[in-house]
Amino acid sequence: MNLLGNLYNEVPMIQEALYSSKWVKEPDQTWALVRDFMDAHSPTASIALPGTIIDTLTANVEKMGLTDHYASNFNGTGNAAILLGEKKDHIDVLIDAHLDKPTFGVAEIEETRHTRRATLFACCANRFPTGIYRVSAKVLRYDETRQAVTVCGRGEIVSHREKNTGDRLFFEPNEGEIDYTDMVALDVPPRLENMTITGSGVDDASGVTVVLVTASIIKAIEPLLKSKSLNCLFTFSDNEEWPPESFFSLGASKTTFSLEPPTFGSIVVDVHQADEGYHIKLGRGLSCGFISAQGKGAAVPLNYQRLTTALIADLAMQEPGIAQHNTSYFSRSDDYALIRWSRILGLFGIPALNIHRGNEEGHLGDVRGGIILLSHYIPFVLCLSQAVAAKYHLNEEAQYPLHERQKL
Repeated sequence: MNLLGNLYNEVPMIQEALYSSKWVKEPDQTWALVRDFMDAHSPTASIALPGTIIDTLTANVEKMGLTDHYASNFNGTGNAAILLGEKKDHIDVLIDAHLDKPTFGVAEIEETRHTRRATLFACCANRFPTGIYRVSAKVLRYDETRQAVTVCGRGEIVSHREKNTGDRLFFEPNEGEIDYTDMVALDVPPRLENMTITGSGVDDASGVTVVLVTASIIKAIEPLLKSKSLNCLFTFSDNEEWPPESFFSLGASKTTFSLEPPTFGSIVVDVHQADEGYHIKLGRGLSCGFISAQGKGAAVPLNYQRLTTALIADLAMQEPGIAQHNTSYFSRSDDYALIRWSRILGLFGIPALNIHRGNEEGHLGDVRGGIILLSHYIPFVLCLSQAVAAKYHLNEEAQYPLHERQKL
């Protein structure tokens, strides 16, 4: 019996919950969710404020019937979270995607009789290409009158990137205001054409969609989780993008300080580069990698690597284009913080082009593939299939509850 056969035999409700989900069956429903997250304001370090993506997340959590499991400010970290399964003193598996998007701070405002612009600095990895590059942008401000984050200006980010002069970033306004208390974000409207998503915010609206919809599916097996005293925590973190050149993924780091390490480990969902020269392709399913930044980030244990590739093969027999093995470079994400605290059991992401450039591209079918793969993978990681757990040596940690783990 293959992996899927074992899982459906031991956890029969997961198959029905997954394939009856409207976000798996109906592309329009999936696109509506991705589009809403792409449209939302997501200034790094500020996503807990009204008027930002937290409102979008909270509204969809309510629509999915997950409100009783949800915290918009989990353990005071500024991250949102959904807890499914047994309420106890520790977490068994953590699944993470980040909510914040590339953002730019104001370094200097220049104003003359004829021109007005602001010099910016990147609160994210600067991935603009060499030469002069322009992209639509919006100015975000906390409006104390409205008590929410609002758009107070629009214009363009202009990047000057040369080998000898270094990087220079400017904001040239078309309308509205800009102040030192503002942040600038990319602002290219989301579009869908022939299943290809374009716009700003594919990173990481796609990952948020995959994790949120997967949580709604895993909720169907919550009675089984409770019967086995198991749980899983889905986190939606801030501060993955900032600071770009030191210890980033600060939001995920805050989660680690608020919890004991999970029984089994953590899974991270983000975008993976699919530009020219990379081995993954848009439209061929979720990207599954094993060592981020080619050794500068996290590494997935060998047994979970084999479990993942076996699951990809089984899913391909059932339906092609659900997932693909990524053997090329992909960036570090929240795994950079989580690897210091727990094992990383999965490094997943939809393939994307032009990350951080405003004209990002992804494929809606890969978002669906991510939901399908992750909804299968989490029950395996939780050892709900005993045959698979034994074959891949997954249940060693489960034998030792937190209070019984040996401490030196």
